[in-house]
Amino acid sequence: MEAIASHSGVAKTTLYRRWNSAAAVVMDAFLSELTPQIAYRTGQDVRQTLVFALEDLSAALDAPRRKLLRHMIAAAQSCSVLEQAFWDRWIAPRRQAGKEALEQFGISSEEAELTLDLLYGAFYYRMLIPYAPITSTWIQKIVDQVS
Repeated sequence: MEAIASHSGVAKTTLYRRWNSAAAVVMDAFLSELTPQIAYRTGQDVRQTLVFALEDLSAALDAPRRKLLRHMIAAAQSCSVLEQAFWDRWIAPRRQAGKEALEQFGISSEEAELTLDLLYGAFYYRMLIPYAPITSTWIQKIVDQVS
C-alpha cells in the first residue's frame, strides 16, 4: 500500500479508507478495466450467446491479465475479505448477467446456473491450470457439449 500511495500521491490512510489491501486495489483496477469488455452480447440463439461470452472473456484476458487473475484467485483463498470482494464484484454480477442472457431464450434459472457452472468451470480450470490454450475452437466445442 505504501508503494501505491507513493505512486498515486495520496496518503495511505486515504487508500485504507476505500481498500483494505493492495490486492483489493489491484482487483478494483482490474475489474474497472475489464468489465466493459466482457458484457454479455446476445446472439441469434443460446449457443451463439454462450460462444460470444466465452470468446469475449478469453479475448479480454490476455496473458498478463490471466496471470494477474490467477494470482488474485490464489490470494482470495487465504483472505476472506478478498474472497468476498471477488464474489461480489466479479463472479456474482457476471453470473447474474449470464442467467439473464440465457433466460431470454426461455432457459430456466436452474438450467442457466448449471450451464454457466459447466462452461465457466471448464474455462477457469483451463485458465488456472494452463495445460492447453483456450481457443475459439475449444470454446465452440465445450459450448456444443453443454448446450
